[in-house]
Amino acid sequence: MEKIDKLKKEKQKIEEEIKKLEDTDILKKYVKLQDDKKEVDNEIYEYYKKIGFKKYDNCNHIYVMIKIEGKQNIKRRYLPKICIKCGLDESTKSGLYKYLSLEEKIMRDYLFKHPVLNKRCINISCNPDLAKLIYLKLKEANLASDDDTLIKNFISVIDSISNDNEPNIDEKIKLLLKK
Repeated sequence: MEKIDKLKKEKQKIEEEIKKLEDTDILKKYVKLQDDKKEVDNEIYEYYKKIGFKKYDNCNHIYVMIKIEGKQNIKRRYLPKICIKCGLDESTKSGLYKYLSLEEKIMRDYLFKHPVLNKRCINISCNPDLAKLIYLKLKEANLASDDDTLIKNFISVIDSISNDNEPNIDEKIKLLLKK
């Protein structure tokens, strides 16, 4: 009991010191500035959120399933999807919020309000970076004039590189242009 009494006195002494500090003007100013900063951060986030939501609302999403590297033997009932046009990534819903980037947080917030149900999905599992690159290259080569053409050409490029050890996407796109 003597040890507990000693610890309680030590705690009380620390609490008294904290109380003295809390009453200082400099600490009050610091706390006020921290609150102001948090408020401005929230306003910035809301502004970016509006921009992100508008971007996602204006996209006629076309999704591919995200290939999960290194987990080929794991049977999954559901693979998250990513839009090849705007990058809206369904896997952000499963990440810890505090570790997500600003853009990922906006995606997550959007997806909780607008789930990816019954949207166009290309039934292909693919690396998300590769999917975005193929889309950009198709668009650059004017092979994505409408969604049906985009999907047809996207599948063609994916099929042609799936059997290639070192695919050159630019070459695959040039082959499509010759058709």
